[in-house]
Amino acid sequence: MEASTAVTVYVVIAPHPTDLPRLSESLGLDEAVGVQKAALDLAGQWVREHRAVALGEVGLPHFAVPPATAEAASTLLRHALEVARDADCPAVIHSSDLDAGGFRSLAEVARRAGFPTRRLVKHFARSVVPSSDRAGVVPSYLASRELASASIGTEAPWFWETDYLDDPGRPGAVLDLATVPRRARHAIERAPSNREALRIPFETSVRSVYGFTPARGPGRST
Repeated sequence: MEASTAVTVYVVIAPHPTDLPRLSESLGLDEAVGVQKAALDLAGQWVREHRAVALGEVGLPHFAVPPATAEAASTLLRHALEVARDADCPAVIHSSDLDAGGFRSLAEVARRAGFPTRRLVKHFARSVVPSSDRAGVVPSYLASRELASASIGTEAPWFWETDYLDDPGRPGAVLDLATVPRRARHAIERAPSNREALRIPFETSVRSVYGFTPARGPGRST
């Protein structure tokens, strides 16, 4: 039985980059790449049909893989960014945590694909890197107490996230869904002046990266 919650959900969809090594074990690498490319193309079509607002997570495995698999993953990342470019939507990146050099390398991949870095979101960012060292890439910080505190007051754009997994075997992983509003409430309780700073992850960054105001949704006047 469905219940109305008055919650609007914006879908971000793509085949996950860590699926490639597992898929290649059963299908072989070439066929696995073909499946991933077809899935990326379908995700782009869904964005154009307004069934989703972005491609993600796309990117690279965060663990060691054979050289051929790593090269294939890089090829798929380029393809994902080309699909996102043509669908005129953001891309949410899965990768190991990035330092300044990592942000620059990711931005270069985007440049070669003709994809704007201002619409490139680094998911699960665990280090606060100054905006001047991010080459235009937008961090989405894991909303731990430390990162939430460190990110407030930094230059826009940036997001907070929980990376919540609805996995019965890992209840509450990574952070529960109430974490982000709880961090926002605590930040304002600590310093009322933080209220204005929190417009960044909840309003201004959504507008600048996704192109719409959250309350109105995509395809409508902002």
